[in-house]
Amino acid sequence: MIWGGLVVFGDLPCFGAQVREAWDADGDGSTESRVNLNAFAARLTAAGIDFSGYAIWTLRDCLEDTAVPGGLHAVLPWLRHCGPELARLARLGSCSVPDRGPGRLGPLARAGGVRGGGFCPQRWAFWRGRLAELAAGPDAVAHQARTALELMPAVEGVA
Repeated sequence: MIWGGLVVFGDLPCFGAQVREAWDADGDGSTESRVNLNAFAARLTAAGIDFSGYAIWTLRDCLEDTAVPGGLHAVLPWLRHCGPELARLARLGSCSVPDRGPGRLGPLARAGGVRGGGFCPQRWAFWRGRLAELAAGPDAVAHQARTALELMPAVEGVA
């Protein structure tokens, strides 16, 4: 329910499919387009319309692969708009979720000993650690990583 009147998936039954189409069509789109799509999905998630799976895709692409695709621009909207919600999902998540499907791990997370896909405390700690690694450099990615760390809420019991 949005603004007391519109029921998103009732009044707009294809909304989720349309967002996914836009996401898929963007492919190797511009940085601005990628940031805008991530910001839109993050704001929807913050408003209670769950697109948190898209956060996993973005965080995996940017933090769990050996190459940072065009920097961390797309990660920042997730942490800025719904960082507390993602932290809540990580705190409540279980690392026993199978490492397959949309929430699967990237190669660095798998090599780093993260067990299981989806949101979980261990993966959240990996993301924080990876951001700390990236923040150590002198370049624009390091600046983005420092900003992301400032925006990323701590999860109790997670380093």
